[in-house]
Amino acid sequence: MIKNRKAVSAFILAVCILLLQICLPKSALGQIRVPERLSGSDRYKTAVSISQKGWPDGSDYAVIARGDDFADALCAGPLAKKYNAPILLTMTDSLGADTLEELKRLKVKNIIIVGGTGAVSQNVESTIFTAGISHMERIWGSDRYETSAKIAEKVGTSTKVVLATGENFPDALSVSAIAANMGMPILLTMKDSLPEGARQYIINNGVTNTYLIGGNGVISDGVMYTVPGFKRLGGIDRYETNVLVMQEFAGSLNFSNIFTAVGDGPNGDEFADALSGAVLAAQTASPLILANGVLPAVTADFLKTRVTGESTVTALGGEAVMPVTVIEGLVAVINNASQAPVITPTPVVTPTPTPTPAVTPPAGGGGGGGGAPAAQTADITNIKVISYDGETLLNEDGDTFDLSRFGDNVRIKYIEVTADNNCAIKITGVLYEGDDLWDSEYTTTLRKNTSRRLDIDSILDFTSGNNGVLLGSLRSIVDSVTIRGILEIDGEEVNTVRINLEL
Repeated sequence: MIKNRKAVSAFILAVCILLLQICLPKSALGQIRVPERLSGSDRYKTAVSISQKGWPDGSDYAVIARGDDFADALCAGPLAKKYNAPILLTMTDSLGADTLEELKRLKVKNIIIVGGTGAVSQNVESTIFTAGISHMERIWGSDRYETSAKIAEKVGTSTKVVLATGENFPDALSVSAIAANMGMPILLTMKDSLPEGARQYIINNGVTNTYLIGGNGVISDGVMYTVPGFKRLGGIDRYETNVLVMQEFAGSLNFSNIFTAVGDGPNGDEFADALSGAVLAAQTASPLILANGVLPAVTADFLKTRVTGESTVTALGGEAVMPVTVIEGLVAVINNASQAPVITPTPVVTPTPTPTPAVTPPAGGGGGGGGAPAAQTADITNIKVISYDGETLLNEDGDTFDLSRFGDNVRIKYIEVTADNNCAIKITGVLYEGDDLWDSEYTTTLRKNTSRRLDIDSILDFTSGNNGVLLGSLRSIVDSVTIRGILEIDGEEVNTVRINLEL
């Protein structure tokens, strides 16, 4: 009898457990999809763990960066993504044994070292060579800004770039995974002046869109108004900036897996895990969230309508830098995912350019109270049509250009314009016989009496390749094109311009 009573009790208990599993929600049972943590005893071993996760079958390339200073390494994400390479970290004077073993496991054939010998010494290079990897390339410049420009050149041609401060790491890391996934180089800048290397990259590549990461406390408005197609993504702190970046590129992100890494700390060098993890996140177009101690409220609010109950979490770094409290915060958001309205952080307001100083009236006369200053105006003073090889096809008075004399194989690359005042030009549409044939949204700045080339590939949104538009291709569709633009000063419309191309 006792045996039977025990058997019946066991059966009843099993049935109860089964019913609980069926009836209770996931949140009452604990986590069904356990978060993953990629970590090691230090940043170098964490980078190895990330590499093992992301490249289990090896890689022909690996990027080597200094692990205790962010200066040269910040821009390495897009470069590593281009070559499908992990980012492994090294000390300046010696390569760790775990990192060396990982290079062997990966069966790496090509090494890209980021930074000069002051960042990654010749001794590290010799250790790699002794291990049998002879093909090495070092990318470096005279400082972090020139190094970032050199890395951008290696990443390749892009009409979209990211501009981030070179004085700190969180802003660049906020966008690193996204930039890597989209092939956008990250250029570092000083607060009040754009480095020459960055300026040259922007000019040489016909950049049309520049994303400035951070408020004007890290990148001034003076720098912002020197770059084409600027858009500032800056919140009141690094965490709101991180959210604004994710929000801007949400359409290209996959929120089924969330990566999180430390974004601040007592040492000021807590960049390493996010740097190595950015390339792994880019493999699946996943967002990279910065946190410190707890999940920021602004981040939790943003994720509520992005994640689903099936989303997972990957923590980068050990509990000392990425504590359980952050993971618990993310899991709570996932378990309570809803369709509540998105709470948008308040971005830093971009101040308008400094207005042109008013002309001092002549002395004398007296009387009266003066009057309101004259409204500013801007007008286009010169327009050119530029071919793909840089030749000026037409430079005529007026705004109508007859291109019928040129053959079908001629490519238009730029429309070059000059304004008589500092302003922005916003292309609002491309017209054909009075109707919108193609929708366009293209904005860039014009400096007083300084010519600016508008990339025709960006104006006509049905084109691609950054190699200009064949006249023959246009003629097969339309007989003429009118590019309509609005000139703005301080955000106010001051004039309109139409560029008519007769094909």
